[in-house]
Amino acid sequence: MSLAAVAVFLAAAAVASLWRGARRQPWPDRRPYLWFAVAAGLTSANMIVSQTVSLPASDTAMVVSFADLPALLFLLAMAVGLAELAAAVRGAAAEAPSRRRWQGFGTLADGYLLAAALFLIGWVTLFGHAYAGADESPSAFAAGLIHPLADLLVLGAALPLVQAAGRWGVTPYLALLAATIGDSLAVSARVAGTHPGAGALIAQLAALVLLGLTPWTSGLWSAGTRWIGGAREVTTAAAAATAAVAGLLILTQAMRSGRLPEPVEFLVLGAMAATLGIRAVSLVRRVDSWSRVWQESGRQFRQLAERTSDVVLLCDLDGVIRYASRAVAGYGYTPEALRGTPLVDLLHPEDRAGGMRAVRRAVTGKAQRVGRYPCRVRAADGSWRHVQSTVSRYIDPGHPDRLLLTARDMSAQVALRRQVTHLTFHDGLTGLPNRAYVEQRARDLLSQAGHAAPAGQGDGEPAVAGVIVLDLDGFTAVNDERGHAAGDLLLAQVARRLRIAVSPQDTVARWGADEFAILTESAASAEELSDIAERLSRSLASAPFRIGDADMSITASVGVALADGSPAARVWRDAEMALARAKAARIGEISYRETKLFSS
Repeated sequence: MSLAAVAVFLAAAAVASLWRGARRQPWPDRRPYLWFAVAAGLTSANMIVSQTVSLPASDTAMVVSFADLPALLFLLAMAVGLAELAAAVRGAAAEAPSRRRWQGFGTLADGYLLAAALFLIGWVTLFGHAYAGADESPSAFAAGLIHPLADLLVLGAALPLVQAAGRWGVTPYLALLAATIGDSLAVSARVAGTHPGAGALIAQLAALVLLGLTPWTSGLWSAGTRWIGGAREVTTAAAAATAAVAGLLILTQAMRSGRLPEPVEFLVLGAMAATLGIRAVSLVRRVDSWSRVWQESGRQFRQLAERTSDVVLLCDLDGVIRYASRAVAGYGYTPEALRGTPLVDLLHPEDRAGGMRAVRRAVTGKAQRVGRYPCRVRAADGSWRHVQSTVSRYIDPGHPDRLLLTARDMSAQVALRRQVTHLTFHDGLTGLPNRAYVEQRARDLLSQAGHAAPAGQGDGEPAVAGVIVLDLDGFTAVNDERGHAAGDLLLAQVARRLRIAVSPQDTVARWGADEFAILTESAASAEELSDIAERLSRSLASAPFRIGDADMSITASVGVALADGSPAARVWRDAEMALARAKAARIGEISYRETKLFSS
């Protein structure tokens, strides 16, 4: 298969690939790929024409012939395609016009440096030897350079477009570079009036392959290239590196030949040196501008840190405090006293492990994400404050990276939540847990009792879980005769006496107006549970209660129910039924509703 046939095949494949990629985009974003498809077709036409049509050596002084049109139109299609691609990527998120103009000038300078450096590299490696071996006038030889010179012109002018297009512009720009290399390799053949060699054709084929891959390679470039905010640095570095290589080649050639460079080399080198000087001045101005911006940012940061009520700390990556805002006075510290203090020394021992994990995440994380961590910190008086803190990496140009921490005192909110929780599950008059609490506790405890081993099995007797409901006899008369204040005082004293009479593992709760409930989990047997109920009844009746200037005796009716694996609500119902029987008998003794301790 001839190279012309290969070119036709690759061109058709590239056009098909670009057409398919264009169909995946909405109409405004299709146009770049359609222009690249036109460029692929023109590349194929240029290869076919270069292999079938050749100019006589005497006619090489012609400026442009019909055979040159496909190559020149290829450059036009590539330039329009890159412009459309840049416009599609940039969209409405354009920068300020003044800033765009300044950056556009810098990128054009980078483009000129790149094009001029590539020309010098081509002159040293290709063009100079072709000129020395050709019996042509300078004007005729210049006509032979029309294609690579036009390519280099478009390469330099298109650099701002590639920068604006980001990763989407890399592959078509490489295709343009491959076409430039192919045209450079064909200079000798053009001057001699022969067909281009295999190297030039292979470079053109590579341009076709790159064009065909354009719709599918943006993801590859995004994986290893950060274009947002970094494309200018990349293009500037590439232009400077290419200029350095060109200068080194010119110097090496001059040293090896023992003569000064050609006038054209002097001319291009002088223009490059002037452009490099202007570019260096612009970069220095940009760095100075950035420095002033960062200095102003640092000043505003400290002003904001001093005005906010939240504590702001700057620590080194080892967790040692280097800056503290004035808000630390709320914790009893001064900013000077905290400088040099390890952060871990201020954290509660139980919160240190989590705090160090948050610090490590901020240190090792690639992104400047803000991590939130609630913890307790030690105040100057030794008390512990609940704070909501944030940890993130702080980057300050010219200084080592540090950690930025903020802390907001949440102690009042935590105390309020605890108070609300306590009031939700405790009785305000007696201080005992309320009915909601003891019912939840019974659901947890009594469900476990149903899964215990039967008595007599295992190494020892299991504990017996059960509930006791106690009602004060004649309490309504106390409220009626002595008032509600006396009744409240009596209830508070009854609660204290009941709490003392049971084991610390048992739960005493206020069940209702003059009713109390005891959830026991420490009895060794059903008989002991009954003994506990009798002891409670006797403790209330054994000694009078002091109410104001008078003593008052009171008795209680008691109902008991044992846990047998039934739901907690049924156990409570059994206890209340036993209590109702005791109250119906109008005695202050125990009515015991017998239940099995374990289900059969």
